[in-house]
Amino acid sequence: MGRVLGLWALVAALWCWVPGSGAHASTNWIQLEAKRTLPEAIERARVWANREADVGVLLLPSGWYGVALGPAPAGVAAARLQVLRDAGRVPADAYLAEASAYLGQVWPPGAGEAPPQTAAEAQAAREIQRALAWFGHYRGPIDGDIGPGSRRAKAAWQAAQGTAATGELAPAEAESLLAAWRAERDAAGMAEIAVADAGVILEAPMAWVRFDRIAPPLVLYAPADARGLTLAVLSLADGPEADGRLGAALGLLGVVLPTGWRADAAEWVALGGGTDGRRVVARLRLADGTIRGFALGGPEAMAGDLARVARAMQASMVVMGRQVLPEAVVPVDPALRDALGVDGAAADPLRVGAGVAVGDGVLTLARTVLGCGRIELGDGRAMRVRAAEGEADLALIVPVAAEGPIALPPLAGAGASASVLRVAGFGHAGRDAPPLMVATAIAAVAPDGRWIPVATMLPTDGGAGVFDASGALAAMVDGEGRLIPAAEIAAWVLRMTGPAAATTGAAPPDTLRVLCLP
Repeated sequence: MGRVLGLWALVAALWCWVPGSGAHASTNWIQLEAKRTLPEAIERARVWANREADVGVLLLPSGWYGVALGPAPAGVAAARLQVLRDAGRVPADAYLAEASAYLGQVWPPGAGEAPPQTAAEAQAAREIQRALAWFGHYRGPIDGDIGPGSRRAKAAWQAAQGTAATGELAPAEAESLLAAWRAERDAAGMAEIAVADAGVILEAPMAWVRFDRIAPPLVLYAPADARGLTLAVLSLADGPEADGRLGAALGLLGVVLPTGWRADAAEWVALGGGTDGRRVVARLRLADGTIRGFALGGPEAMAGDLARVARAMQASMVVMGRQVLPEAVVPVDPALRDALGVDGAAADPLRVGAGVAVGDGVLTLARTVLGCGRIELGDGRAMRVRAAEGEADLALIVPVAAEGPIALPPLAGAGASASVLRVAGFGHAGRDAPPLMVATAIAAVAPDGRWIPVATMLPTDGGAGVFDASGALAAMVDGEGRLIPAAEIAAWVLRMTGPAAATTGAAPPDTLRVLCLP
């Protein structure tokens, strides 16, 4: 992760150094999307401007309008595009375009002219706009242009503080506003999350919630503490069946989908609901044949906090092309499965992998179990996802009705990296045959720090356990046939499940077959 951040810092530094002319023959733009009309393109550019400082709208020879980042020298633009792609921050079809491919830049106003502000001044102005938006006083674009709308928002904030509503903030007032904004954001743990399967990137209150599971058309986040806040990211294709699926999903969250709801707004629809002292705030975006958004729920006493966080989430949300959660996936949660009317009949596995037993649970790869309708072990036991993280490619699955702490198995010491180990791989895609123990030695350490085994592992061995001579878990096979050290696995389990996980008293680990079913 440090190497990625370091590369991004270098690219960002080079990017900021480039003069701001889009007409130079050696410059490129990163085109993100194209829209048929200028108002549509400007609306999308303003959304992107919440995340990137150098968004422009350019006229294409076809008469359409491109939304792009730049410009920059070709090499710098290419490096930046690769970093953004690796981080999942741009659409998969984003591409480099030479400046000569456009007829000219049409937004923001004054593009190509000398900016009235320095970069630092523009950034400071955007911070003020974000803070004013957080407290509900500003609803314009986060563009650093302090015009009449921003001044009215400043005056409204001053009036709320009981001070003279001049529309201009003294340095002490600006610092007070920013400090209050940052304190509330930090308390909520606002952080950007990329929900790739749902085609959504947005900021979310990760101090309030933690990832739970995917149950289309929802990605569910469970409470992180006793306050009981929840988050659901919604993602589905629009069409004849959409209202029924969406209404059933929202109903489970405490939100009633009203008749005629599509007429409420051209693109964004705001909904709310809740019962028994609980408030739910939902925001849906209808565009490009998709419905994507979120529903944030919590106690009625936190209604103001929910409203502020929901505003920030809506302003930050970026959709990635037309990617939505697949309809064919059956929710693991039985209540969701019944409510959405999806058939859970038996079928051939979508994916086959391996996993390491940890008490009643099984550690496996996220790529094996995310997006499954049902998850079973080779012996037929039904499982559900308790925790999963796509970036780490790790998942913890447990029996459907299981609750409580997870006990880690005995772990091999750090010296295991120099030892001959035994890999419990299957070498086939069968449902219930026992694993085959294969002796292997560690050949090298990859640049990312993971061991590379000598033995060739099959794709179906992803998640298989690697054991030392005592039977302790030394590593797990990842999706590329390399090894994830036991210490890294243990740290991930503790981070995802909390300090209740233990490293003592557990039975020796075993390798099990994991089946992803439709």
